Amino acid sequence: MKKNITPCPFLSCNKESKIYGWIEITNRCNLKCPYCYADSTVVKKEELSFGKIKELFRDLKKIGAEIVMISGGEPALRNDLSKILEFGTKEGLKIILVTNGTALNPAIIKTLAKNNISVQLSIDSVDADVYTESRGVKLLPKVLKNINSLLKEGVEIYLASTLTRTTRKSLKGLIE
Repeated sequence: MKKNITPCPFLSCNKESKIYGWIEITNRCNLKCPYCYADSTVVKKEELSFGKIKELFRDLKKIGAEIVMISGGEPALRNDLSKILEFGTKEGLKIILVTNGTALNPAIIKTLAKNNISVQLSIDSVDADVYTESRGVKLLPKVLKNINSLLKEGVEIYLASTLTRTTRKSLKGLIE
């Protein structure tokens, strides 16, 4: 059954476009990116409960969403991330995890692989100094290790980079 979707005035949309959902499951983040618009810290503020997230998945499914982006803050800071990802997948949704890659652990990576969940990983540079200046912390080795673990497990990764005066000089290295 095809959905009748009104064309988007600012996106390349047509009647064949898929409906995307986006759930920000936390506002906590372990980075200090100087350009970030989010008011995020590692301090736990009010977050969506697992029950509310389940309700949102079901609501998105009812309106015809096929793909749901799970983001934050940094979603991997939640202890119940694997449970959230598994529930969304069981609802028949294609899940994409939006992460900075710093807080991924072997259990989360296994959940991603087992449930065919893609990852959009934010990384601005593979140069340690540029990464630290851009992200505000020295975690590049951990991110690169996690990228290798994701690839080893067969997880599809999309790299996302924020282009700034600081990061533009190292963009070529990121692409290579």
